[in-house]
Amino acid sequence: MRLTRETEYGVKALVALARKPPGTLMQLAEIAASEDLPGGFLAKIFPKLVRAGLVQSRRGSARGYTLSRAPRAISVREILEAVEGANLFQRCIFWSNQCDETHRCLLHHQWREIRPRVRAALGRLTLRELAAPRGLEGGRRKPAGAVS
Repeated sequence: MRLTRETEYGVKALVALARKPPGTLMQLAEIAASEDLPGGFLAKIFPKLVRAGLVQSRRGSARGYTLSRAPRAISVREILEAVEGANLFQRCIFWSNQCDETHRCLLHHQWREIRPRVRAALGRLTLRELAAPRGLEGGRRKPAGAVS
């Protein structure tokens, strides 16, 4: 279950949308600039997000993209599967290009036991949580009682 750069950019782009007021339209160039992402690459990712029902595309004079649902109603699992494919959690986390149900790696059985828990945990983690402000750089939260 190795994630691609495409998924990383897709998650960052959706975080940018989630940090805006509900219904805000953002053009791809604006999303790309806000997260320092390549616009051309986002143009290839957003159709997948639209097909998955995570974002809506608007055309016309007021064009751009907006989230289809509230950030609290979009799971990280949905985002990952939208970009990587619905079979994401069936792939081997260790040797994805050499392991499958018919040609099992040595760790296949262990991953088979763990993957439902990973899938469930990412199903509970929401876009709202990812978009929440963080206390320290790098995404770590401040310890209780820490002073800015």
